[in-house]
Amino acid sequence: MPVVINPRMNPWKDASRHVGGADLSVMLYAKCIADVGLTAGTQADQATITEAGDVLTFQIAADGGALANDTGITYTGAAGAAGTITIADTNANTVQELVNIVNGVGVGQTAFRRWRAALGDFDPTRAVTTSDLLARSATAALLGRNSIGLEIFADTSALAQAGTLSIGIGTSGGTREGSGSSFPDYFEDIPGSSTVASVNTPLRSSAAIPRVAQGAVTVRKQYRITGWALSAVITTSTEFRVRDIDGNVIFQTPFTSGAVVTFQDYSNHPIEGPIGSPLFATVTGTTLTTDGAFYVRAEERFV
Repeated sequence: MPVVINPRMNPWKDASRHVGGADLSVMLYAKCIADVGLTAGTQADQATITEAGDVLTFQIAADGGALANDTGITYTGAAGAAGTITIADTNANTVQELVNIVNGVGVGQTAFRRWRAALGDFDPTRAVTTSDLLARSATAALLGRNSIGLEIFADTSALAQAGTLSIGIGTSGGTREGSGSSFPDYFEDIPGSSTVASVNTPLRSSAAIPRVAQGAVTVRKQYRITGWALSAVITTSTEFRVRDIDGNVIFQTPFTSGAVVTFQDYSNHPIEGPIGSPLFATVTGTTLTTDGAFYVRAEERFV
């Protein structure tokens, strides 16, 4: 018989977030989850991610050996060598495309399981162009299953709207299992393996009951925003905007340019997102003249 979930039995809980200022909004989270190295029978013991000159580089090593580019990171139209993502490439120019490539299911990839990526503070449909990512020297990325992953930050001053600060509501768990907008989240089902480009065949499931079973039940969260504030100062064309997982604008309003925005209370008329969808709140303008924090008061519940 069907399972009926009454939202009133699941009270709203705090899901508020803030970013401390420029260059602290996360474009995506990523980490190495390999249990073997690049060849069978080896044990992965090092991994790094580097961002330099619009190129993300993923390296891995096993059994105390030297780091080498992971040849699984490849996709149709890749300009650089295997193990790298060139941000300007046709199939690597949105947030979702970057996440897909790292997860082994980018366009033209044969699915593999050595890295995990997740959405950060920007909606997945957002275009990513040259200079949008903040430079990062080679940083350890073999972080363990309980880590949210390595933050790949946006370079605020280089974005198309240089005054952009963004916050993801429901994405702060990054690559940690069970922290997404649905439960179970089938963390282990992606990427699985495949011999057909871009076709994913799950090998394992983190759920006690596989999702193909008739009795499997997935519970989803709903998020709502009840207010926001901004201590940064942005000049001209200023706007507060909220998008859902599909990039749809579900709320937008202008705010006064060149001034701090005191707390805007939406408690009486919350901005509610679709069930199962994180929310992505953004303040934009032409120039960030005075750095400062962006705060979003939000709530979540299972439905």
